Amino acid sequence: TNATNAMYPSDYSLTDRNVSGNITQFHSDANASEFQTFDTSTSVKIRTKVNGSIFLNADLADCMYTKRSAITEVFTQTYDFRLVGTPNDLGNQITY
Repeated sequence: TNATNAMYPSDYSLTDRNVSGNITQFHSDANASEFQTFDTSTSVKIRTKVNGSIFLNADLADCMYTKRSAITEVFTQTYDFRLVGTPNDLGNQITY
C-alpha cells in the first residue's frame, strides 16, 4: 500500500489511555532563552502540511511537558508531552 490508498479511522475511541509524544527542533537564536523547562498545564498544537494544505491538526488542551536540550553535532531541544486527562472525543482535538 502507499499514501494514495491508505485508510484512516473516521473517529477515535480511547479509554483509560494517554495521548503523548515528543517534538524535536533545532536550537536557534529565536528560542535561545529557553533551556530546561517544564509545565503542568499548557496547550500543545501540532500541525503538518502537505503541498500547502493542512494534513494533520492536533490541538491538545491541558498537557504537561518537559523540555530537554541536547548538545551533539547540532543543538536540539525536545519537548516530551502528555495529555493530562482522557478526552471523551479525541476526534474533536485531532483532525486530518
